Amino acid sequence: MVFGHKILDILIRSSRVFGNRYLTNTTLSKRSLIARDIDASKLKRYYGISDVYIALKYHLSTFFTTSFQFITVMDWFVIIQQLTIMILFVVFVYLNGSIVVGDKDSHTATLHLPQLLYFLLFYGVFGIPYVLMKLMSTLKLLFRNKLLSVLIAGVFLFAVHYNTEVHPYILADNRHYTFYIWNRWYGKYDYAKYATVPLYVFLLFSLYDNLKDQNCISFLLPYSMSLFLALALQRLVEIRYFLIPYIILRLRFVRPSLETVLLEFVWYVILNVITFYIFFTKEIVWSDFSEFQRIIW
Repeated sequence: MVFGHKILDILIRSSRVFGNRYLTNTTLSKRSLIARDIDASKLKRYYGISDVYIALKYHLSTFFTTSFQFITVMDWFVIIQQLTIMILFVVFVYLNGSIVVGDKDSHTATLHLPQLLYFLLFYGVFGIPYVLMKLMSTLKLLFRNKLLSVLIAGVFLFAVHYNTEVHPYILADNRHYTFYIWNRWYGKYDYAKYATVPLYVFLLFSLYDNLKDQNCISFLLPYSMSLFLALALQRLVEIRYFLIPYIILRLRFVRPSLETVLLEFVWYVILNVITFYIFFTKEIVWSDFSEFQRIIW
């Protein structure tokens, strides 16, 4: 994600400098002050998908030569650093034979698109102060985009109908919250996975509403691709899998008010109190273990 964000940012910004002759109503050359010492005020702060198309169209015509003139020493440091990490990761997967260190047979790569929908639920629970902060705005956004909402709902229904995967662990391991969520809702009622789709749609628009005003496609596109690779290729549903992706998103939200931050703090305290209470008071007896088992995330 970091590597993709850096590369895309460089491609878009360099195309706007070298590819736009009248960026500041002045003819620019590669030796101009703006080209050599980029004035950030002359560039857009946030870019959209159209800027990616423009950047690729420009750089393909110049064989990406001008993009190198834009790269700073710090940029090279980040690029080399991230490339090193990715190469070492590929070497590890090759030598290990899998991304998994432990039980490889139980963690084989499987297409599981509803994982992305479960991530929206995670956002809805842990980001509830931000859902409430943008509630009216999100509802207006939904009503302004009725057709899009219906189309998205259709895609979600298709995904949950044809691609809902159930890992044996989620049916057998009663030490995790996902066991109870699944066995008391998704697995108990045939209609449950379909009935939750409207909530997924609302939370998707809510998430977009919290991100749209201060996020660039150079972040959102690599993030979305990385989120897909991290979540949608594994069968097991684990709440902890969603934590790092959510923290990254949380840092990208529009700056909240003091009231929202306080509500977030109180909400997390409540969640922790409930979690510790359940952990210390609920004892689970397994016939093949002498020790009591405990419930945790």
